[in-house]
Amino acid sequence: MELLVPHSDRWQSLVFSSSSPGAWDNLTRPAPQLQELVLHRLPTRNLPAELFQGVIPRLNTVRLYGTLALWHSNIFRGLRELVLDGFLGRYLHLPIEPDGFLQALKSSPSLEVLFVKWAVALRHSSTWSNLDPVTLPSLRSLVFDSPSYFLLGLIRIPNCTSTSIECYSPGQPISEYPRDAWAALIEILRLPAAVDISLYPTMFSITTKPSVSPRINVHVTSNPFAQTMLIDLLREAELCQPLPMAVNLNIEAPEPVPPILDFLAKPTESGSKRLPKLQELYLKLRKVPVETVANLILDREELRSVLWSQPLSTNPRGRWSQPEDIKDRILDASLQQG
Repeated sequence: MELLVPHSDRWQSLVFSSSSPGAWDNLTRPAPQLQELVLHRLPTRNLPAELFQGVIPRLNTVRLYGTLALWHSNIFRGLRELVLDGFLGRYLHLPIEPDGFLQALKSSPSLEVLFVKWAVALRHSSTWSNLDPVTLPSLRSLVFDSPSYFLLGLIRIPNCTSTSIECYSPGQPISEYPRDAWAALIEILRLPAAVDISLYPTMFSITTKPSVSPRINVHVTSNPFAQTMLIDLLREAELCQPLPMAVNLNIEAPEPVPPILDFLAKPTESGSKRLPKLQELYLKLRKVPVETVANLILDREELRSVLWSQPLSTNPRGRWSQPEDIKDRILDASLQQG
């Protein structure tokens, strides 16, 4: 590095990894041509307030791996791409201050790519719900993989059609957070994109990609948290108008009438059917209630197939029941599996 530092005025891309206490001293000279900065595992103490003497007018990409930088640092200004990968080793995540994170995003209003992984928010640094969120109108790609999923409440992504969001072991149900925490997820559901949603006992994931045929695939497992989250998501997403894209729904639950199924069978507050373009429904339940299923699937012109893993049940003995008015529209998975 000693041989390279005197030529910092010629750098266009810099990838630097060092655990030396004096590592940051190599980043103090002006770099007027620098466009991409990638830092790996630099010391997390004695962070400089400014890098390259503030002379980095062309910098548009910053990728930090296991590295902290002061949020007000000049490297977070005017970016097109920002990567924050906080992996420090097994069970070790890099801490993020919500207010500092927000300030960094505000300093890059034209940000197009945002990648946040293995980062944990420091809740005591600020009351996050009192922070004004930032809108990123140019953001096209978002990757978010963190247990601190309430950080999503700090951003608005009205035009982001490529997303990958995974949140593990949530400390509290997302429905307990203020409603602003939902904003980014609701925007995703309303976009003309292909959306895949999976909700599990300790994790949820949402991925989207541009699609000429927008649709939503949802897989809900037997977990109250997952069902509550999906109900809240759909209620908020359909608050103004029903979702306009095709929906494929997979529900797995131990209850005879899981809350999500009962919720979907009832109309919206305005009297419209929920998920008017529901196309495929698969029910993996201990019992499949006829009345609820009938209310859910009848009079749906878009519905193409319904599958269930158990016989329709109308009494405690579990007798078969297939009312004639829905029989022709139902394909029983148990018969197919033989």
